[in-house]
Amino acid sequence: MEKTKPTYKELEEKIFSLEKKLNKKHETKTLLNYNLYDNLNLGVVIYEVIDNGRDFIFKYLNKEAEKIFNKKINDLIGKSIFEVHPNVENSGLINLFRKALKTEEPIFNPINQYNDNIFSLSYSNFVYKSPSGKIISIFNDLTEKEKNKKALQESEERLKNFINHSPDIIYKYSIKRGFLFLSERVYKLLEYSHEEIKNNPFILKECIHPDDKPTVKKALENRLIGEGFSIEYRLKTKSGKWLWLHDYFMHKTYIDDEIIIEGQVSDFTKKRETEQALKESNETKDKFLSIVAHDLINPFNSMLGFSRLLCENFEEFDTEKQKNYLGIINQDLKKTYNLLENLLHWSSLQRGTISFKSGKENLHQIIVKTIELTTQSAVNKSISISNKVPKNIFVTVDENMFSVVLRNLLSNAIKFTSKGGQIVINAESNKKFVQISVKDNGVGILPEKQLNLFNLTNTASTLGTEQEAGTGLGLILCKEFVEKHRGEIWVKSEVDKGSEFFFTIPTTCLTLQKN
Repeated sequence: MEKTKPTYKELEEKIFSLEKKLNKKHETKTLLNYNLYDNLNLGVVIYEVIDNGRDFIFKYLNKEAEKIFNKKINDLIGKSIFEVHPNVENSGLINLFRKALKTEEPIFNPINQYNDNIFSLSYSNFVYKSPSGKIISIFNDLTEKEKNKKALQESEERLKNFINHSPDIIYKYSIKRGFLFLSERVYKLLEYSHEEIKNNPFILKECIHPDDKPTVKKALENRLIGEGFSIEYRLKTKSGKWLWLHDYFMHKTYIDDEIIIEGQVSDFTKKRETEQALKESNETKDKFLSIVAHDLINPFNSMLGFSRLLCENFEEFDTEKQKNYLGIINQDLKKTYNLLENLLHWSSLQRGTISFKSGKENLHQIIVKTIELTTQSAVNKSISISNKVPKNIFVTVDENMFSVVLRNLLSNAIKFTSKGGQIVINAESNKKFVQISVKDNGVGILPEKQLNLFNLTNTASTLGTEQEAGTGLGLILCKEFVEKHRGEIWVKSEVDKGSEFFFTIPTTCLTLQKN
């Protein structure tokens, strides 16, 4: 039976029905996609393309996009992107859309920045063209992440500045590779350049004082097994200066089979020097008290004893005996006076109250005056004193200090020279300094005692050839006064042959009278 052809109206109804079904299917598919988008934690926006990219109209945005834009979908649907985001051209996003339209290839842009008067956003963006010709933009809000990243960078910068401006050295040290990190303080403190330490990461280890190396090695071994915390040692700077350092081992980590130690080093050289100065000050005080208690009291005991004998027996003693006792008292008084004078000079020097007043003086004449002060002591022992200093040498010195040095050296020479001996004072000059010497042919000084002659802690006095007593302070005073003039003092001596003391005054303190 032949099939009848459908009428035009029936065909139209059938096509309409089919189209309805297709539209419903398309809407169902679109809704399904929208539901999928709404479950994403990424922003999704679908744009309708106008005039091949002249404009882009909001067609759809998911819930995450609403949250990021802080706007509801109904506020945006149908609006132009240029209306919603006035500065969008500056962000580069429109160029991405147009590129995706032209190439029909997906495009990923890692970091974009958008700012206007309404909101600011940092985001990464994935853009592609859908089969239906729409532009789909999937993006992630990186604003907080970028803020945190910036805050972290600022925090790291502050930490870096703190470390590099710290008065201490912050370090990271590898047992295998040496110093991996050193803060800026190390370069200023130890005077090595970045390049020098980079080329030799173990250079600071090599600068440890030889006496301290075993202690440092032991401390490092203890730290590796979890013991020990800090250590003190000396380190040599590039210029040769020794510093006292306190090393705190703060942290130990393992990276694969490598041990990394982090620590902090403090320079306490000044503290150490202060402690040493305090120790020397206490020794000075003890020495001062010792001198007062012994060397000052003894001559007073002698004077008291002889003066008491004179008072009690004056009428009974003949003139010769009276003169003898008075002579002994007179000698003790001179010794006491000299002792007190040295003590006062020394005390003023220690307290920093002694002033330095330099002037141009004739060296020969200063020595003539000094010899006059010691003439009686030399005459008593029949000792001759020769002044062989040229008369044309002038020195710029503090006359009082200079005279104390000469008087002490001359008194010592008389003290340790036997009766009938000789003392010669001489001087010579060159472009660098003038050198003065006091030479005797006395008993001489043992080599081991020569080493301690100018040492404050070894001032035990030796009796002279006629049992003359002393304080042991004279040579200490000589050394300090000579050093005040930026000079040096030393001795050459041979037992039973005599001694020769030398000291210098730099040319900056010297002028020569021209004939």
